Amino acid sequence: MPTPESLGEYLGVPVTAAQAAAVINVVKAMVSAHTRGVGFTDGELNDQLSSVILSASARLLMNTTGVVQESMGPVMVRHGDAFGFTLPELMVLNRYRKRAT
Repeated sequence: MPTPESLGEYLGVPVTAAQAAAVINVVKAMVSAHTRGVGFTDGELNDQLSSVILSASARLLMNTTGVVQESMGPVMVRHGDAFGFTLPELMVLNRYRKRAT
């Protein structure tokens, strides 16, 4: 399971433990919902799902507002799409997702 410390190391920037823990918990809940709990054993998760949680948490933490684009005068910054799982993350998650038959 990713920790606030491992998230800070992954990002390479200082993050507050409280904010990092909150983001990790949100993403963990999203992963659990997507996989319908598959991949979680007694609340613990495997390394593949842990890596998805770490990378998605980093992306969410760096853009918690979901702002896609900001501008000030002639300067415009595009942050990327609002939060969602990336294609590689979905490939991992879908390995654990129960499909309807």
